[in-house]
Amino acid sequence: RQWRSLDLGPFKVFLMCDVKRINCKEHGVHTEQVPWAYHKSRFTKDFENQLAYLTLYMSKSDVKKIVRVSWSTVGDVFTRARKRLEPDSRVRFDNLTQIGIDETSYKKGHKYLTVIIDHVKNQIIWVKEGTGKEVLQSFFDELSDAQKATIKHVSGDGAGWIIDTVKENLPDAAYCLDPFHTVQWAIEAMDKLRKEEWHKAIVKEKEAQKTLKEISSRFSRLVQVDNKYAEAKTDIPDVQGLTLEELVQRFRNFAASSLGLYYTIPDMRALFASMGTSKIIILEGISGTGKTSLPYALGKFFVNDAVICSVQPSWRDRTELIGYYNEFTKKFSETDFLRAVYEATYRKDPNLIVLDEMNLARIEYYFAEFLSIMEMPNVNEWKIQLISASQPTDPDHLIDGKLLISQNTWFFGTANNDDSTFTITDKVYDRAMSIYFNDKGRPFDCEYQDSLVVPYSQLNDLFKQAIINNPISKVTLDKFSKLDDFTMKNFKLVFGNRIMKQLSSFLPIYVACGGSEVEGLDHFFCTKILKKFQSLNIGFLKDELKSMISELDKLYGKANFKQSKAFIENLIKMN
Repeated sequence: RQWRSLDLGPFKVFLMCDVKRINCKEHGVHTEQVPWAYHKSRFTKDFENQLAYLTLYMSKSDVKKIVRVSWSTVGDVFTRARKRLEPDSRVRFDNLTQIGIDETSYKKGHKYLTVIIDHVKNQIIWVKEGTGKEVLQSFFDELSDAQKATIKHVSGDGAGWIIDTVKENLPDAAYCLDPFHTVQWAIEAMDKLRKEEWHKAIVKEKEAQKTLKEISSRFSRLVQVDNKYAEAKTDIPDVQGLTLEELVQRFRNFAASSLGLYYTIPDMRALFASMGTSKIIILEGISGTGKTSLPYALGKFFVNDAVICSVQPSWRDRTELIGYYNEFTKKFSETDFLRAVYEATYRKDPNLIVLDEMNLARIEYYFAEFLSIMEMPNVNEWKIQLISASQPTDPDHLIDGKLLISQNTWFFGTANNDDSTFTITDKVYDRAMSIYFNDKGRPFDCEYQDSLVVPYSQLNDLFKQAIINNPISKVTLDKFSKLDDFTMKNFKLVFGNRIMKQLSSFLPIYVACGGSEVEGLDHFFCTKILKKFQSLNIGFLKDELKSMISELDKLYGKANFKQSKAFIENLIKMN
């Protein structure tokens, strides 16, 4: 038989010896015990002791490489050594006075061990795989009542399962937080406090920079808008399943149930169809019919209040509307209108700006630049020049001194037709859509409707989809062409390209809002064509106007085009 011994340099060493064998009838075959090896071992005592010693400080994989044995052999030798030195491991639990409890991870943090140490002997006395109250309780189950009674101090971290288990089993022992975790918590608390103070310092610095920019900038009010939206989240999710017809009904019910404002369904359809056709909407009619209240209510409905700017009779140019640069103060005199237009560049929802009593001054004077730029086909060219040269402290969205009019902005103008106001010219009417209110709203019963946050992108997509899904029928276009010929022949007025382009948007959207082509065409013809008749000498055209009513009856039937017919009859009556 041979036994592996300590290596001699790079060479393995083996001891070979013939041993006696005894065949006992009662106990079987036994071999002679040799003094240089343990019972049933194929290694010398020196070899096993060295291997066991190395295993205390190295991994099994490293030990097997050094001593050149198998991985399982390392474990077997170490197990035999432990049993020889400590035949009964329970003796570790005798005379315990101070113990420590902790958990540690292995296998790259995927598994855990619960470890208990004797602080007096600085020796591990118990280890078990897993963590938690049940694992720790199994340790105390191995202790006798006498062994538990000797334990006076227990250290551990602040884990609740450790504290609770210790209190249940060692009610008289003092629980001490271990210094490692105590220092760790102190460092974490200091780190958290440092981060908080650092964040406060950064916030203060940012606020100071914002304040400094507001003070030093030529546009203090617009810079305030920059600061307001510097870290704001403006993204708005789409409203699932929303249609234009539903939107019309929900807004009408909101105005009635929440604000006590009552509008007809045709007017609401015309409102949204007009918004899909033009960025300028004129609300006309007698006083008290809810003209200003309409955009006010719409702003409340969209949860973005409309900005109401009162037009003054003294307005002569654009400076009254958007302000001007003061050469003496070196500041730009900013208006509420300008701030509203600028703030819309940050928002993702519809923005409404109201020019109240817009025809108290000549619209084509103070609003001329807006009328012109919004005729440009490229919306990226919708820019207003505010200042000739830019400066570093100028507002963020003011590029080269120019402000882009965002597509989510609508300009509503309210107008009265009396001796104190100016006539709205064809130039304005051609570029805008108008809605006429000739009667106050009639109350009606409806369910309560809450406000609705709708992103501009979804509203614009609804408009585009309506134009695609509801093309104007050929029959309608043919009849409208005949009406165009009649108007040209008798009144020398023609439906220009701008009018036809607006019709191609207005009518499909009106239909998508729940109306019919004839109803939408009636509103469009009345507000876009018949409005121009007010500049004609009606006294000499009464017969032609009567013949137009006949022509409308012929084309669309006596039961239709009520709005247009009523307008013509009123023209005849008033002249």
